[in-house]
This record gives sequence, C-alpha cells and structure tokens, in this order.
Amino acid sequence: MKNEKSTTFSYMKRREVHLLLFILLLTILLTAINSTFISATNIKDILLNVSYVIVASVGMNLILITGNIDISFGGMLAVLSLTAATLCEQGVHAAVYYPVTIVMGALLGMINGFVVTKLRVPAIITTLAMNQILRGGILVFTQGYWVTNLPRSWYNLGNASILGLQTPLFVALIVSIATILFMRYAPFARSIYAVGSNKDAAVLVGINADRVIWIVYIIAGAFVGLATMVYATRFTAVQSNAGVDFEMTCITAAIIGGTSTKGGTGTFLGTILGALLVGMIRTGLVLSHVSSYWEQAFIGMV
Repeated sequence: MKNEKSTTFSYMKRREVHLLLFILLLTILLTAINSTFISATNIKDILLNVSYVIVASVGMNLILITGNIDISFGGMLAVLSLTAATLCEQGVHAAVYYPVTIVMGALLGMINGFVVTKLRVPAIITTLAMNQILRGGILVFTQGYWVTNLPRSWYNLGNASILGLQTPLFVALIVSIATILFMRYAPFARSIYAVGSNKDAAVLVGINADRVIWIVYIIAGAFVGLATMVYATRFTAVQSNAGVDFEMTCITAAIIGGTSTKGGTGTFLGTILGALLVGMIRTGLVLSHVSSYWEQAFIGMV
C-alpha cells in the first residue's frame, strides 16, 4: 500500500513537472511569435482571465476524483450571474448578494448530488439535464436580454485590490492554497480519493460513499457560486448566455492537470497549471491573430 501510494505521488509530481516544462516552452514559442506575450500587462490579463476558472475547477476536480462528472457548470454560472446582478441592480448590498450567490450554487450542487446518489441517475445525464433546465429557464425569464443597469459598486467589487492583488487573483490564490492544504491533510479528502479509487472497497471499510459524493457536489456548487462572483463583477454588464462551454473549460483544466476521469487520481496544483495552460493558449491565439473558431480545436488537441 505504501509503495502504491508513493508511486501515485511520484506520478503526480512528474505530471506537474511536465506541465511546467510545457508551459515554459509554450511561453518561449508565443513570445517569439509576439513579443507582447511576455509583457507584465498580458501576464496579468491571463491570470485575471483564468482566476474564476481556477476557483470553479477546484469543484470540478473534486467531482472527477470521485469518479463522477458535472456538465452543468456553465448553466449554473449564467443563472447565478444574472441573479446576483439583478439583486445588485435592485439595490441589494454586496454583503447580501455575494453569500446568496454562493449558497445558491451549493443548493444547485445539492440537487445534482441528490439525483446522482439517491435516485441513481448517472451523473452525466443528471448534470446535462440540469444544464438544459437552467439554460431554458434563463431564456424564459430574461427573453435573452442582458442586465446592464448595474451600479458602479458592482464593477468596483471585481476590480478592487486586496493586499496588492486584484480581487479575482486574491480569491483564486486563497482558494488554491486552502484546497491544496485541505486535500493534503484533511481526513475527508482521503475519503474522496478512496471513493474514486474503489467505491465498493471504500464502503467495506466504513466510508459512506453516497454521502461523500453528495457533499462533494455541494462543495463544487459553492465553488461555482464563488467563481461566478469573481467572473461577473469584472464587467459592467451580465450576459444572458454567460458561461457557454464553461464546464468544458473546467474539465479540460482538470484533465490536462492529470485528474483521471475514472476517479481516484488528481492534484489541485496540476489543475491550476492546467487552467493556466488553457488561458495561455487562448491569449496566444488572439495575439497570433488566429481565428477564435480554432480556439476550442487547439485546446482539444492539447
């Protein structure tokens, strides 16, 4: 068991080293194509653009480690963005709509987890249905219109600085550090890996696998709520079609980072590097004047 564990950790470390080397090589290549890529302004923009992806990918990574999946992140982000923006537009203070958005995300995750663990509907079907319900609901209630009459306090929230870092970067940094420490030292984290590695064996040693999966979905939903606020408050308007393909970006970041779709394997440092790599590819394509239609194709190839 000890040898198996050490082998797993050595694989994870190798994966992260390979990612770092690939990111370094990609940086050199993209800088050769366009020297502005390595500029401080561009690096800052990349980090800001991936900050909310990192936050949400924490939740996606947890779900994937349990051997499940969630493809409703995009619909969740859209609904939560519009809800928070509408509350702000009506004069509700950030101290209210910020936690409300996180709690709503947790509730949506709780519904997904309930259907997966209690009704035994496969996760991909459950979350696909949730995504369609949320997207359809948005069209019914907004008629496709954006929320644009937002006060300056909304925009200031997402562009403020804490300890010298813009809010999105600060939140992403705190979430990353906290999650890495949690997954390294918390007993519950070991239960998550155990369920993903072998659910039947986990049950035999006394782990309530369904409870673990349900809690993970709730946590993931809360992280989507937090990512929503990191994302939406950077802009002066909220689109009704926000978050299109967002779930695929989070899944891509996690898988590139070494998380197995079969469960039981994955590190959050790898996921963070995966999210950074996705952001670099997107920015590099823009600076290289490559059509945006090729963006998903390039990310899919990676």
